[in-house]
Amino acid sequence: MNLLKESLKSCESFGAKHLKTIIMFLLMSFFISLKTAAISLNGYIVTNQNDTIQGFFNVSKLAKLAAYNQTQAANTELYNVQVAFRVNENDPYKFYTADSIKAFRFTYNSTNYMFRRFTLRYKRVMAGELSQNQFLCLLYSDKYHQLYRNAQIDFNNGLLSIPDNSLKYMVYYLYNPQKGIVKVEQNKQQKTISEFLLDQDFDPEFVSQLNPRWDFVDILNILKQYKIQQSNK
Repeated sequence: MNLLKESLKSCESFGAKHLKTIIMFLLMSFFISLKTAAISLNGYIVTNQNDTIQGFFNVSKLAKLAAYNQTQAANTELYNVQVAFRVNENDPYKFYTADSIKAFRFTYNSTNYMFRRFTLRYKRVMAGELSQNQFLCLLYSDKYHQLYRNAQIDFNNGLLSIPDNSLKYMVYYLYNPQKGIVKVEQNKQQKTISEFLLDQDFDPEFVSQLNPRWDFVDILNILKQYKIQQSNK
């Protein structure tokens, strides 16, 4: 009986001594897999001097690249702040922020993703507005307007127990050279989508015939319909 107790005590001692070693080994293996589980995407960057440089982007396979609505679309919020890029395949990757380059584009699943730098203004409760350079992904473009998107996470809804995908929401930005870039949202000045469109100099005749069920979230369909209407004039 005493021999059995001594054996169990010895096993417990062995486990305590080697538990940290096992955990460290598992953590190292995990981080090595993160580093190696990446894909290289062809594309280019546009420098602040307007030079276009061809090269390769580094994207982690574990970064939920195919995430939007179970489609094979790129998870574009990963690139709002910085992107890893290199000119030659044997070069080390370098991180580029929205301060260091103007734009970049890569191809994923035969689809081109174009990102452009904009200076966005955010309202803060205590310190007024904050201006920040950020990359936005081009969603739609015609000769009248460009529509950009940005995925953000709502940290204030209190639903901490649900998956992070449920906390994400899309933010749209409308751009044209005359009006600049503006967030597509309801505010004190434009409480309806019609008021917003008129403020952005859309054709009043088109706005008056707008589907009454459409709202700010329908901006992509609105732009497509606007292009058709203007082309038929």
